[in-house]
Amino acid sequence: MDRHTDKPLRALPEIVLKIADGKTERLVILDAKNRTLASESDVAYKLMGYKENLEIKAFQVVGVYPSFLGKLRLRRLEKAAEQILLVHVPLSNGRQTIRRIARKFLKAECAALST
Repeated sequence: MDRHTDKPLRALPEIVLKIADGKTERLVILDAKNRTLASESDVAYKLMGYKENLEIKAFQVVGVYPSFLGKLRLRRLEKAAEQILLVHVPLSNGRQTIRRIARKFLKAECAALST
């Protein structure tokens, strides 16, 4: 339950980033999934639920889930103000992979804010 509204929680993502530059503001949601056998469409569908449940206009969500294939795989789905990034992280070097992705993402976001 939300302590402020006494309403049931409608989403429980791992991380929510609020990115603002004074003029614009957007939320980026990161959700870890433990679905090694799920298809990309299954995970994308679950992530799209955040847009509806949280009533977000400019929607960006990153779904991270494990892979046994041994290599990183990224898939970006975009439509207007909606962006979904699916990240299959190999379990053998997951920590290094997540750090590398986070650095690239933050660098890109800082560059976008400065333009």
